[in-house]
Amino acid sequence: GSGPHSVALSAPRPNPSRAAVTLSFSAPPGAQGRLEIFDVRGRRVRTLPVAGGLGASNQIVWDGRGESGRALPAGAYLCRLQAGGTSSTRRVTLLH
Repeated sequence: GSGPHSVALSAPRPNPSRAAVTLSFSAPPGAQGRLEIFDVRGRRVRTLPVAGGLGASNQIVWDGRGESGRALPAGAYLCRLQAGGTSSTRRVTLLH
């Protein structure tokens, strides 16, 4: 559902991407949340905490790397922003 207490993730830019992906979102001020990246098999490959609460920023940049710091293989990934019991998911494709 949409409303003042839900999060909404906009389309990643650029998409497809050869490097970093910028994800814009809207969220309630002060909400704590995280952005999780999943591969097509549903495995979580990266978690990006949202510093300072979701209301403090409306963009997250994902560098296309996994938790280990290595560049992830080309392919489709799901970016899921979660906060306050709601979530919003977008698909992004990495190229190399």
